[in-house]
Amino acid sequence: MSNFHKKGLAVLLSLQALLLPIGFTGASFAPLSREALASTVAVTPNRTERLNRARPHRGSTRRQDRRAHKERRIAHKLSASAQAVRTIERALRITQEPHNWMRPLEWLAFHESAYNPRAIAYEGVGGESACGLFQVLPTTFTAHALPGRTNIWNPIDNTAAAIRYIASRYGTPQAIPGLESSSYAGY
Repeated sequence: MSNFHKKGLAVLLSLQALLLPIGFTGASFAPLSREALASTVAVTPNRTERLNRARPHRGSTRRQDRRAHKERRIAHKLSASAQAVRTIERALRITQEPHNWMRPLEWLAFHESAYNPRAIAYEGVGGESACGLFQVLPTTFTAHALPGRTNIWNPIDNTAAAIRYIASRYGTPQAIPGLESSSYAGY
């Protein structure tokens, strides 16, 4: 019996189990042909059928397909931190701050938003919620945003405003109290 027939039979048996309590005795459920089942229920082809239809077999093996899938999954997991690093590097160039700020800024981005440029702090400060990669308050962002970089949700705009705020308030990120320690309470 093919997988298709097994799945169809399982669906029909579960339908029978659902209909018996309401008095439907039904007939015996024999495996239906693909065409017969397709005429009664919406049938989607299984994954292998979709892949074979989408692209012809080009000599790749299942092992190669699995490896490629695993690499894409790992790349996706790494992409948040890698994207944050690229964003911070670009914002450092834009704001013309030294590259030795990279490590503390990366640490801040992780601890403030877990590298999420769409993060929102629901604990408001003065009626405002901090937003973005560096969890910048909207008024702080407005005061420190670069001309033409006024979108708090844009990771580069958010990072550049945070860098300018840190430079004006602390001088360097290394001067932020509790930075890279368990006593860190925010900047």
